[in-house]
Amino acid sequence: MACSPGGGSVFIQLPELPSTARSLVLLTQASSEDPVASVFDLADPRPIEFELDTFEDAKLYGMVYPCPLEALELVPGHFALSGAGRPMPRSAAVLESAYSGGAQTPWEAAVLPATLDALRLPLPNLDLSSPLAPCLFAPSDRSAVLVPESTGEVGDGPRWISLVGGDEVVVMRGGGELLRGTHDGLESIAQTRSWPSDGALANEETWWVVDRRGQVFSGDFAGQVVPRGWTRTASVSGRSDRHDVIAVAPDSSEVYVFTDERVLERCLPGSNPSGCEWQVLGASERHSEDHLRMIWLGPGHVLAVGGEGSVLEFRGGRLSVDRVFSIDSGYAIGQGVPELGTVMVGVAGTVVYRPQTADVDWVTDDPRFSAPTDTIQSRFVIPTRRGFLHGGTQGLVQEYDLDGGLCPAVRAAETSSDLFQGVRSASGFWFISRRGSSQIFFVPEKAPSCLETQSL
Repeated sequence: MACSPGGGSVFIQLPELPSTARSLVLLTQASSEDPVASVFDLADPRPIEFELDTFEDAKLYGMVYPCPLEALELVPGHFALSGAGRPMPRSAAVLESAYSGGAQTPWEAAVLPATLDALRLPLPNLDLSSPLAPCLFAPSDRSAVLVPESTGEVGDGPRWISLVGGDEVVVMRGGGELLRGTHDGLESIAQTRSWPSDGALANEETWWVVDRRGQVFSGDFAGQVVPRGWTRTASVSGRSDRHDVIAVAPDSSEVYVFTDERVLERCLPGSNPSGCEWQVLGASERHSEDHLRMIWLGPGHVLAVGGEGSVLEFRGGRLSVDRVFSIDSGYAIGQGVPELGTVMVGVAGTVVYRPQTADVDWVTDDPRFSAPTDTIQSRFVIPTRRGFLHGGTQGLVQEYDLDGGLCPAVRAAETSSDLFQGVRSASGFWFISRRGSSQIFFVPEKAPSCLETQSL
């Protein structure tokens, strides 16, 4: 395959492509001209025409797709790239070549330079209501599925949910019953006989729970439940209506509890064979018990977020002072968001994030998030393939795709249900509600895009 010469142009040898390749975007960066994207339909029998000035040195990048142009919502042609417009779709492969002094280098696998990756096609933004849009959570004719759960007393609904792997989750109900299963059904596997406040899954074998009295339990999926010793401190008043939260290292070597009295405590279970001695690490001045969240980020590193947009961080043996990002009343938090790292979304839609680099501060002025999201009060942040999903109140959720931008708000549950927590599994999204209707919802993910279902 080659480009036809024209005027002062030369033949350029295009890369050898597999038979499954359906589309090609050739990015040309000449030394004295703006970059150009040339979009080609490989199913078109007509020869590909492309002009390259013989007096110019140029870098060539081939973005290869197993999808037809229609699935990418692109059209054939040549487009000068700029800082405005639509991002180019992520390709299945990137190849690189160069032309200089009348000779071309062989094509090799490469990564698109950040300077080119930041540029945009002068095309209208994607129609986010289209089934071809990048949003994973979009309106469809598949309504939310209520997963059956064990019957119990009023208010005995789900308290927390964690993903084990694939489509399998564990759910802790009020009353201390632990259930495990898929969207086809859940079965009871353990009973703590206490009212849980929050829980955490250390790994695929071990779970931890802090209950409404501040007691800590752990167990395995064989049904064994182990009460953990609790050193009574000033942070534990003995009340039976506590709202503590818990975070655990994957190997259970560190267990943290942040109490509704604004105290952060840590236990190192392996350090004391006779029990679990808790260390008081410090206290927050601003946190309120409403919307408390805590996540484990690495050895000796946790974040606790709560009311008034405050963040308390323990890292490297030191407790940071509270930081308030805005007047948002509380933040939802999620980790592992592609290209962003740890993301917090305020209840009024403010987005801040911090890359997974120890010395990088929180980013509060990213222009992609300069405009608030829709008026959805966030209770959780769930990483997706190319962004995150957030939401909760009145059953509404909203996805932010780093390529396509803000997706439409979608109702994931009945109107009266406020979703409190959510996780993404292999085929969809799980949610639990506490207000209006204490239930468990599974919502199938929208059909995967062409790039996810086909390979070169």
